[in-house]
Amino acid sequence: MQRTFARPLAQPAEPRVAVIGAGMAGLACAQQLLAAGLHPRVFERARVLGGRCGTRETEAGAFDHGAQDFHDAPGAFSEQLAYWIENGMAMDWRARVVDLDATGGVTRIAGARFVGVPSMQALADDLARGVDLVVDANVRRLVRDAQGQWFVEMRGLHGDVLDGPFETAIVAVAASQAVPLLAEVPALQTQAGAIDMTPVWTLLVAYPQHLPVPYDVALPDDDLIAWLARDSAKPGRPDGERWVVHAAPAWSAAQVDAAPEAVRAALFERFEHIARTAGRVPSFIAVHRWRYAIAMSGDPAPFWWDAKARLGVCGDWFGSPVGPGTIGQAYASGDALGLHAAHLMTDPLG
Repeated sequence: MQRTFARPLAQPAEPRVAVIGAGMAGLACAQQLLAAGLHPRVFERARVLGGRCGTRETEAGAFDHGAQDFHDAPGAFSEQLAYWIENGMAMDWRARVVDLDATGGVTRIAGARFVGVPSMQALADDLARGVDLVVDANVRRLVRDAQGQWFVEMRGLHGDVLDGPFETAIVAVAASQAVPLLAEVPALQTQAGAIDMTPVWTLLVAYPQHLPVPYDVALPDDDLIAWLARDSAKPGRPDGERWVVHAAPAWSAAQVDAAPEAVRAALFERFEHIARTAGRVPSFIAVHRWRYAIAMSGDPAPFWWDAKARLGVCGDWFGSPVGPGTIGQAYASGDALGLHAAHLMTDPLG
């Protein structure tokens, strides 16, 4: 099972594999399937790719409003990162990263942090090359017929529509979103339902002038804010002063259905206090809710695979038993599942 970094052009062919989700895991999986000649079709609920590697365009400029950066990791992801760096799609941020204690004391944190260039979404865009994509696809469920073939049921403007048949189905979304898609394989559905997912509220704020803040990334000792980053300080970004602030998971869970205006006010007030920017008037401010942001419990396996149903599951909640998933985990999970499915579908003895 040899890995590849080729980005072939799409070839006219009937798709054999349905992949639900065009985040890092789904696209990494699709690239391995495509390289094996299996012509995956990827369905994405949003209009843009990347999931939490996505970039939000605003009148104040672009914000990486999900994953801010990533670390190298051994194995397949390290090879992929080397490819991105060599081709100018990723760079070492060289950010000033600190821990902030409750009194404002600063402790520098060492270690390389990489970012996509010119945005985090560049990584997803690269993995999407040559892939048959269906965006803005409201997938309701996966249906398996009497012959064992898979169909993707989507909600359309004029009622539900089916796409298929597919020999194999791959689910590459957050665990909570995977649950209704796994109804045909109850054992996997139960396992996905046991994964604890929590939301994260995110504040996006821009200023007309540079802020005299002595760091680019801070992890404060705070019960409301978990992370703040000067998004505009990343390499390859346009001029400006743009910050991304992630709320703490516990606070986000308690406020999951709160009015966005109230969340925005609370996060901005605390950001001003932590960054000591009171009196500075922002030129742009908004919030975004990631409803299924972090898997507080995960699975140490790289992916799930049901051989009888020919259905696989991957995502950033694989590869670790606890804690928030990473871009590297998502990629490794999707890549490994893609190689596994491709081997079974192309090897006559598989």
